[in-house]
Amino acid sequence: EIGKPGISMRPVYEQDIRGCLADTIGEDGVSVEALATALEACADPWGIVREALVEGDFPPLGIVHERDDLADITATAARLAEHCDAVAVIGVGGSSLGAEALTALTANPHTPLHFLDNPDPESLARFRAAIDPARTGAVVVSKSGGTAETLALAMTVAPEIVKTRPGNAPGDYLCVIT
Repeated sequence: EIGKPGISMRPVYEQDIRGCLADTIGEDGVSVEALATALEACADPWGIVREALVEGDFPPLGIVHERDDLADITATAARLAEHCDAVAVIGVGGSSLGAEALTALTANPHTPLHFLDNPDPESLARFRAAIDPARTGAVVVSKSGGTAETLALAMTVAPEIVKTRPGNAPGDYLCVIT
């Protein structure tokens, strides 16, 4: 049994950072003092987060207090709802998962949302069968603006929608967030 006197167990994982230290590799390495300072700063990660929150300097949580973009977001949502019976949310991972989770909590969304996160033919076929492209919009979301799957889906779905709406302004039913 592990933990009983006389029973020893070889460590499964060991981290050795000596090869990064100035004492080992010279002036390009980290000094023992700098390492000690960094380790001390990391000793209380929740304390660092609390301090940043108090100082208002923690963007991942501070964003919930921002209100300056709500009018534009509300106007865009209203425009999409006015011109669309359904909206495709095109994005991968964090670009769409939060919205998908919130949508799952909504019993009767005003405008049905279809989440497209994989450019496979079967998913696209199911999406096409579920919508009327002449009354469908799209919100394309990519934090970097260059996610391959998101771009592939956008370049597939958006032209199909635009083709069914001659004379309509694409801004009424298409939106891109980067």
